[in-house]
Amino acid sequence: MHRRLRSAILTLVVAGAGAIPAAGESEAPTAAPKLEAAQTMAALGEVMRGDSPGHDFVLRNSGGAELRLAVGYLEGGVLVRHLDAVIPPGAQGKLRLELDTSRLAGDVRPRVVLQTNDPAQLSATFTLEAVVKSSLVVKPGYARYLYVQHESVGRIAQTLWAGDTEDFQITAAQSPYPYLGVTFREAAPEERRPEGVGKQWRVEATLAADSPVGALTGVITVTTNHPREKQVFIPVSGFVRPILAVTPPVGEFKPVSLAKPLDLSFFVRNFATEPIALSVTANPSPGISARLEPLEAGRRYNLIVTLAPELPKGLLDTQITLRSDSPKVPELTVPLRGTIL
Repeated sequence: MHRRLRSAILTLVVAGAGAIPAAGESEAPTAAPKLEAAQTMAALGEVMRGDSPGHDFVLRNSGGAELRLAVGYLEGGVLVRHLDAVIPPGAQGKLRLELDTSRLAGDVRPRVVLQTNDPAQLSATFTLEAVVKSSLVVKPGYARYLYVQHESVGRIAQTLWAGDTEDFQITAAQSPYPYLGVTFREAAPEERRPEGVGKQWRVEATLAADSPVGALTGVITVTTNHPREKQVFIPVSGFVRPILAVTPPVGEFKPVSLAKPLDLSFFVRNFATEPIALSVTANPSPGISARLEPLEAGRRYNLIVTLAPELPKGLLDTQITLRSDSPKVPELTVPLRGTIL
């Protein structure tokens, strides 16, 4: 009996010995992929605009399944030149990033975000850091407009020169808008910047008097024959305002039952350099009246539009017309839209 029990215990020990790793042996790798990157940021130092410096990031899959990678997000100024999209278990791959310095200046840190199938790290961010210096200098380097329609000409001038003393020519200048004219020529002696060297150029951007109301967000592209910088970009920003602005611009109201008169209020502002007197023309229909309350003579007004109970029921679609003493904007209309129940 004792001999049979001892034999059974020995059999169990021998059978289970394979489940315990021997000393010095590593456990089997996990069945999931695992991304490891010793470096996620590369400092490239000072670079010149027009150059394309880059860096190779080493990616390792230390898991037990295939690692799959894809570009999920890319910031302006960085290019993905190479990516090993599939890395087998225990192998390594490469991510090659390069800076596109054509539109960069100063301290930059553009990023790339990779999506992964690593359950513990679904995304990984890689960054290039650099200080981008330009061979061509532009002063002031931007064109910001706060312009009122039909006022004096909106002209902003730029001066360009080569900081590396290279002789160069401007060959073209392209505007982002049809109503923003751009010209270029060699700077006159009185237009030269004292800190500039060599040949200096003058680039002028002129905003048309009838430019449409709205925000300005664009870039003037200056093309040159400089050996390092073929293009220079001048940001355009700002806003074109109307001479007379009404807030809100449209009198829209919800369906309403007029048991008593209803007042709609508007604010009218004059952005012109000179004062403008306003008056209300004849009321558009019976049951609608309008009056102006001056807040600042020739500059700011309250417009009060009153809807009377005798207005017929149904859809209302009309407008209030204001007359001004300015030849720049003789009339101003305020639409009225709504439903009378």
